[in-house]
Amino acid sequence: MTRLFDATVLGDPFDPDVGLGPVVSRAACDRIIAMIEDASRSERGRLRAGGYREEGRLANGFFVRPTLFTEIDNSTSIAREEVFGPVLTAMPFANDDEAVELTNDSELGLAAYLHTKSLERAHRIARDLDAGNIGVNGGAGLAGPYAPFGGFKDSG
Repeated sequence: MTRLFDATVLGDPFDPDVGLGPVVSRAACDRIIAMIEDASRSERGRLRAGGYREEGRLANGFFVRPTLFTEIDNSTSIAREEVFGPVLTAMPFANDDEAVELTNDSELGLAAYLHTKSLERAHRIARDLDAGNIGVNGGAGLAGPYAPFGGFKDSG
């Protein structure tokens, strides 16, 4: 999976060869990098990919490399707060019930994503998740700006 993160092309989001554009502002970029650095120092997870602001030709923009933390502890702020940046935290779990418990152990719940080959498993887990928008084997797409949508728990 780290190869996917490392291979992501950053740049102009209107360029069809680009996989990820910039974050919304300097303040957002600084906040995201600070969260990544804090999580890296905590030693309660492993930084596996990314974790830094893009340099070189994109240094003047607000580009954050897609970042992956594995074996992350659910008590860390990067696992518990809305990052609103290209950061994925993955934590180990023993079974589906524990995965749902870890996911629901949050004041937030704007969206959740799960990946499985089993339709039955997808329905069962999605039913048990406390999230406003749930995606299975991909992003949780919205119906569009004309559809009603609001926050869930303390999100949004």
